[in-house]
Amino acid sequence: METYWIDDDWMPQFKEAKLDTLTRLLMYTEGMCLSMHSRGSTFASKLPGGQLVFIKRDHFTFKKDMLPDLLHFRAPVPKTIREWRIFQRLKEMGFTVPEVIAAGYRRSFGLATVGGIVMLPLEGMALNQYIVAEQDEQRREYAINCCSDLLKRLQEKGIDWPDCKAEHFILMKNNTIGLLDLERVTFHGKPLADERCQKQFKSFDYTVSHAIEGNISVHTPSEDAQPAQN
Repeated sequence: METYWIDDDWMPQFKEAKLDTLTRLLMYTEGMCLSMHSRGSTFASKLPGGQLVFIKRDHFTFKKDMLPDLLHFRAPVPKTIREWRIFQRLKEMGFTVPEVIAAGYRRSFGLATVGGIVMLPLEGMALNQYIVAEQDEQRREYAINCCSDLLKRLQEKGIDWPDCKAEHFILMKNNTIGLLDLERVTFHGKPLADERCQKQFKSFDYTVSHAIEGNISVHTPSEDAQPAQN
C-alpha cells in the first residue's frame, strides 16, 4: 500500500520538479545533502520558483521503531510520518514547528517500510549559530534563557524531547522560537520527572557551551541552509 499527499497550493511546483509521486520523492537527490545514513537522509533543495524546502526520508524502518505501534495495535509508520504527526500535535498546543507540504509512505505486508516528508524552512537562525554570530553578551544570554524557558514549558506539559539541542531551537524573525528534529518526542499526561528534566537540560546546556566556544553544527535545517542550484 502506498500513500502520498501534496498540499494543493504546491502541486504545480511539485509536478514541475518531478516530485509528484512517492517513488520520485524517495529517489530525489537534487540540492545539498544535510545528512545521510543507513536509515535515512535529509536534503535541502529549491522548488521551481525558488522556494527552499527540506526533504527528509526514511530508507527503511527498524523493527524496534515499529514495536510501540504494534504493542498498541496501531499500524506502524516510518519515523518521518511519525514526526509529521508530532508536528501537528505540537502546533495544536501552540508551539512553532515546520510546515509540511508533502508526505508519503509505503507499506509491505502491513508494516511500514519507507517514507518521507517535505518541509518549509523555519524563517530564522538556530540558537547555536546565533550565539556565535551575536556579539552582544546580553542578547546572547536573553536568547539562551528564552529557549531554556521554552524547554521548561515543554517539560511541564509532559512533552519529552530527547533531542533538545541548541541547534534545534530556531530564533524566528517574528520573535517566536521554532522547534526542529522532533521525531523522538513522546507525550505524557503529567509533567516530566525531575531526573528526566535535568538530563535534558544537561544536553541543552552542553550544546550551548559548545556554541559559546565557537563550535557549531554547520548543517542546521533552517532557512540559512543554501542548497546547490538545480
